[in-house]
Amino acid sequence: MQISTLWSTAGAEMRSCRRLVRTWVIAVCAMLCAACVWLFLSLSQMFFSYVSASAGLSSPHFAIFDLGRMTLLSFTIGIVFLAFDIRQRDVRDRIGDAIAVRPMSNFEIVSGRLLGIVLLFAIPAVTLIVLMSGYGFLAEVFNLGFGSSIEPTSVMAFLVWDVGPNLLFWGALTILVAVIVRYRMLVVAIMLVLLLGYYYLNSQIPFYLGAALSTYIGGDSFPSAVAPQFFATDVVLNRIYVILLTIGLLGVASAIYPRQAKLQERQIYMVTGCSAIFIAIFGIYALVNSKLLELDQVDDWTAVHKEFETHTATDIEAVSGLVEIYPGRSINLDLVLKLTPTTSGSEDYWLFSLNPGYKIVEIELDGQKTRDFEFEDGLLSVPKNGKTVSTTALRLVAKGKPDPMFAYLDSSLMWKDLNFTQALAAKRFGTKSYVFHPQFVVLVPGVSWIPLSGAACGRTKMEVRPLDFFLVDLQVSVPKHWIVAGPGSRSRIDGEDRARFRFNPENPVSEIALVGSSFERRALVVDGTTFELLLSKKHTKNLDILKEVVPALESWISDRMTRLTELGLSLPYDTLSFVEVPNTLRTYGGGWKMDSIFSPPGIQMFRESGLPLARFDYAINSQVAELTEDEEKLGEF
Repeated sequence: MQISTLWSTAGAEMRSCRRLVRTWVIAVCAMLCAACVWLFLSLSQMFFSYVSASAGLSSPHFAIFDLGRMTLLSFTIGIVFLAFDIRQRDVRDRIGDAIAVRPMSNFEIVSGRLLGIVLLFAIPAVTLIVLMSGYGFLAEVFNLGFGSSIEPTSVMAFLVWDVGPNLLFWGALTILVAVIVRYRMLVVAIMLVLLLGYYYLNSQIPFYLGAALSTYIGGDSFPSAVAPQFFATDVVLNRIYVILLTIGLLGVASAIYPRQAKLQERQIYMVTGCSAIFIAIFGIYALVNSKLLELDQVDDWTAVHKEFETHTATDIEAVSGLVEIYPGRSINLDLVLKLTPTTSGSEDYWLFSLNPGYKIVEIELDGQKTRDFEFEDGLLSVPKNGKTVSTTALRLVAKGKPDPMFAYLDSSLMWKDLNFTQALAAKRFGTKSYVFHPQFVVLVPGVSWIPLSGAACGRTKMEVRPLDFFLVDLQVSVPKHWIVAGPGSRSRIDGEDRARFRFNPENPVSEIALVGSSFERRALVVDGTTFELLLSKKHTKNLDILKEVVPALESWISDRMTRLTELGLSLPYDTLSFVEVPNTLRTYGGGWKMDSIFSPPGIQMFRESGLPLARFDYAINSQVAELTEDEEKLGEF
């Protein structure tokens, strides 16, 4: 196949299709549909985004899924209406005989014409998305008052992984049906049924198979500006199989294309096409099967941990040591756990839950190395060796990357039980068990990123398994210029290439969470307590908009602190960190209650769709005077 011939055929097809009225009607209608979705989302952000983080999700920032799905559906219908009469159009235009004698293979003709049709609609589709993104960017830079940018990485992912593969696949399928079926209206009917049926099935397939079976991104989680994701293994494999299916369909269509060709050539096209289709189907099956095996692994973990969910014989008194975080790659743990014997339980071993993504390098008991331990299915069992009276110091050295599937094993809401429609509602509360991105890290207790006493199941059954409180003295090493929020105040340890912080709160904790990134920091000290705000440096615009209410906010906090003191209460930590986290992080935990995980000791997380990106200008401009004069108005606002 010659590229020049392919390109010449594509150019001729584009010129031919541009003369058709239906081309322009479909293109205009498709662009209007996508533009209306963008307009609705922009208006929604203007007037409702400041109400809550959930309302902020309905904004252009995170709209690539809605915009992309509408754009793909509209332009794919256009592909069908241009390719359904690809053979009859040649006869009608009286060029069929001329094409039949041209020195081109059937595959070059079919592929070139498909490429021309796809380019004819891909160009306006890409132009539309780029224009909306460009206008949104300019609107934010010049404060135009209407419109906001679409998260750029999600736009690039849509343009690379969605537009081309989808339009090529449906175009190739339409050409194959058009070659087999002679009646044009029947071709249209068949393709519309297949196309609309496919989009319907996408709303019915289980959520955990969405990345393996769906051909457009964004269905599994909202995009994130602080932890953007362009490359995902499942998406790339899926698109490779889609391209293979496209090549296979074109090969079969070339073999039966009504044009004079050598028998050997047709046989080659048929064998090649069928082989490509077979490989693609087998690849999709393998991808789906890998997802099912992951779920089976989770079921196995859950069954093992449920056997030990009432274990209370492991009491952690203190946790100290070093945590080295290499974002997106691995975590190195060098921890010392002080263990106190308990009167309950007769087990002769210490039992911990630790994410199976780690590899244990070394374990010491009171300074003595031991290999007499078991670490399987996320359960670490270390024999007590007769130490049932005095406190035992257990040193654990491990490294690895926590497995995101090992999280909230006893949750009442399991993704495998949800179809795609149900999951679309649930995904508004986040889908990722934790965040381990090169630009952002959120380590939450639910993934057992550090060893915790007992099994991962049963922690919410406090009537039979009370919370295990322990003291903390941790040093956390992260990339230079990063800030880490953790339990209470942090002190910086200088003298290294990487940033290192120490967390040593006076009060014990029952769990530890860490949030790290290159943050912009703002802080208030009220009655000896530091209230700090950590925002991504991409989302600092609202700091200027809301600076007028800072004095009222400080007065409001002081009043609440005074009321706490009068009631004999106080904050347990001298620093409370309010930290922005990605939308992808799930907000709920495990057990039957599924409490929020956004409030671990010393931290209050909030989603990027809330304060960082909300439009406060319309709400604030009319209330600045009232908010700055009377702090009580702040509570109402």
